[in-house]
Amino acid sequence: MKIWLDFAMNLRSVLLRPFSMLYGWVMALRNRWYDFGVSVHYVPIPVISVGNITTGGTSKTPMVIALAEMLDAWGLRVAIVSRGYKRRRGTAVEVVSDGRGYRAPVEVSGDEPRLLAERLPRAVVIVAKHRYNGAVLAHKRFGADVILLDDGFQHRSLHRQIDVVMVDRATLDRRNTFLPAGTLREPPASLQRAHVLCAIGVECSHLNAMVACGTVVIHARSRISQWRTLDGEQSELPSGSVVAVCAVAHPERFQQMLEEEFTDLHVVELLLWRDHHWFTEQ
Repeated sequence: MKIWLDFAMNLRSVLLRPFSMLYGWVMALRNRWYDFGVSVHYVPIPVISVGNITTGGTSKTPMVIALAEMLDAWGLRVAIVSRGYKRRRGTAVEVVSDGRGYRAPVEVSGDEPRLLAERLPRAVVIVAKHRYNGAVLAHKRFGADVILLDDGFQHRSLHRQIDVVMVDRATLDRRNTFLPAGTLREPPASLQRAHVLCAIGVECSHLNAMVACGTVVIHARSRISQWRTLDGEQSELPSGSVVAVCAVAHPERFQQMLEEEFTDLHVVELLLWRDHHWFTEQ
């Protein structure tokens, strides 16, 4: 069975390779366009982007939360602008949270902006198809002092002062290729644009040959910091046999985290859905 699975995956990669080459060529032209400063828009407040060069989870959202908490502690009014991936309805620009109590329905916001609004009750959270429009709204209507651009490394039409780029194993895998055959959105050489590289689960020393002079390289790891009930109340650490449920880009990392950090847990079954899956009560 494994042999046939490997064969199917290799065949898929070969068939999709021409499309990956075309994607890489288009991305190269696109980046050259922005390198010349064409179609780049500015807002009069600092913009910090958090992103990556691959598809899937690299802990961008936890990094956005950490930066927002730090900036808020410094007394700055923080606004987070996101694309609102997989949201079900809403206009081109929607206010998810005004930082004073208003929360848009999750169908309008999408799951990650809703999470950001819940974890950061003082932050303004906006979803916008064109992130520049969201940044302008955050500045003019809500008086934001700083913009955090969620998943914004490829959204180069909005100028940013700092690019924070998350790096994982897939980023450094020499066998990885462009979409759709692989998971690369951009070539590893694009990491030269980053001001800060955050290594998740990889050694920082592997990044030395990939960074520009002056780039800050830090190391981080994901961990489970809190348990809650389905009603949102804080809960004690569970123990014994459990069924684990997740809808994230890399479910194997979630399972490994459970098994390594919580030895009292025995995962008897792992139920997996695609990233950003819309759960129902059933």
